[in-house]
Amino acid sequence: MAKKILHILNISAAAFLTFLLIACNNTKGSGSGDILVSIGNSTLTRGELQKQLPAGLSTEDSTSLARTYIRSWIDSHLISEIAAENIGDLTEINRMTEQYRNELITYEYRRRMYDDRVKNNIPEDSVRDYYDKNLSELVLQRPVVKGIYMKIPDESSSLKNARKWYCSTKMEDIDRLEKECLDGAIHYDYFRDRWVDFEKIESLIPADFGSDANAFLATHKSLEISQGGFTYLLSISEFIPSGKTMPYDFAKETIKDILAYHRRAEYDRQLRLNLLREAENSGKITINCKLE
Repeated sequence: MAKKILHILNISAAAFLTFLLIACNNTKGSGSGDILVSIGNSTLTRGELQKQLPAGLSTEDSTSLARTYIRSWIDSHLISEIAAENIGDLTEINRMTEQYRNELITYEYRRRMYDDRVKNNIPEDSVRDYYDKNLSELVLQRPVVKGIYMKIPDESSSLKNARKWYCSTKMEDIDRLEKECLDGAIHYDYFRDRWVDFEKIESLIPADFGSDANAFLATHKSLEISQGGFTYLLSISEFIPSGKTMPYDFAKETIKDILAYHRRAEYDRQLRLNLLREAENSGKITINCKLE
């Protein structure tokens, strides 16, 4: 059997090598029934190959990707065919395949039912109620901050004015900063109106903040550092150290995720229960044992 498989493979692969450039370079108008490779009862057609090739590829890239996909397909199916011949009894594998298929179908059905019938938006009063009742669990693992961050090329004419205004508490100065300095900035983030994980800010600035971020923030309200042709400006207007309770606005998204998870679990439980009742009432299922 293995020799027969290899013989068919060699004939098909030889034909494919001649056909491949045409198949990859002229994907429009080609029929989906043209067989490129066959191994035992498995075939790969030109149409199936075309579905794997992204649009807009160059001739060289298209040909290279097609050959890579074909080799992968051959390896997978050739080993599968030979393995099936040598294993012989595939009863257990077929059982596991069917079980996995059923799990995929079930998961997709439950997901679609939830998306179609349950709104994803969580009421604000539910979020607030969860926050008030679970303050002890909503503890900051890292400090959070409010402020302004900028990255400006050293040669930018905007740098001088940015230095004057980025720490100002006057809104007119911030307006000037945004009107006159943003064109020369590589990155600008105004977050005085929201809490941000300080670790995200740290990742943007090539500076040594030490091992204790809380200690740094307690002693630094601003930072200016120049490196690699850029100047980094950071102004901290507020901060809450790690170990403290999360501010409500910062905790909201975390709480929404928690509530959405519980809502999904409850909907899923109710869905399964309803389907079981419907199946029992219609006679689609007969249960001769206790489930509880």
